[in-house]
Amino acid sequence: MEGGLIYSGSGKGYRNKMPAGLTGFVKSMNTSMKISLGICISFFIILVGILLILSMCKIIELLKRIATSQHILAIHNNNAPSKLAPRKFSAREISRATDYFYDGRIIGRGGKGIVYRGVLQDKSVVSIKKFKLDVPSRIVSEIFVKEVTILSQIKHRHIVRLLGYCADLGGEILVCEFINNGTLYEHIHGKSEGSSTLSFQMRMKIAVEISAALEYLHSSSSTSKNKSIVHLNVNSKRILLDKNYRARLANFREAKVIPQVINHV
Repeated sequence: MEGGLIYSGSGKGYRNKMPAGLTGFVKSMNTSMKISLGICISFFIILVGILLILSMCKIIELLKRIATSQHILAIHNNNAPSKLAPRKFSAREISRATDYFYDGRIIGRGGKGIVYRGVLQDKSVVSIKKFKLDVPSRIVSEIFVKEVTILSQIKHRHIVRLLGYCADLGGEILVCEFINNGTLYEHIHGKSEGSSTLSFQMRMKIAVEISAALEYLHSSSSTSKNKSIVHLNVNSKRILLDKNYRARLANFREAKVIPQVINHV
């Protein structure tokens, strides 16, 4: 033996001889590494499993949500006059109209959905509202079905017109006429405080137009006999203006259909 080397005795020269204590340490390290690696792999498998389960739960919830919306709307459309039944758009039509929901098409955001500027195959410009997928299914189904069933009964020059809807695997979507001049709120407050572009006469005209829309909703002419529609959330953010500053009442997610109250004088 010379230094840290030991002669093999087989004519093959010298080989390293590791001290006994160091050999045990290396074996211990190898065992620890194997245990750590096993724990990491197990943790990774568990994490992937949890993510898959959560994804499946979301998909199942979305499918139930869409099925509920489609079922309710099918019943409504079967009972509605053909001239009032909204058009059912396919997911492919909606995707093409919004350039596959391109961010540059976004014209508005809300707590429940995102609004896109869409262009249909016939080149008509529309407003497309897509409900967010992370909103609880019960809430979305209720709002979506309510807006479709109520707006499909309404035809008034000062109320935003529903053109159709889509209830597919991509989520619930409303397709309405495009009003290109923003909300009354934006025009009253402007981009900076005190920069309103609306004259007193224009404000009065808008007030008269919205009053006419509300009168229509509250009368039985807007829905079935002896029924009224109440909006329940009329404010400047719910009033849209076109290029001629003609007002449109929008957003019926809180609206209700109630028995009409008739006062006899």
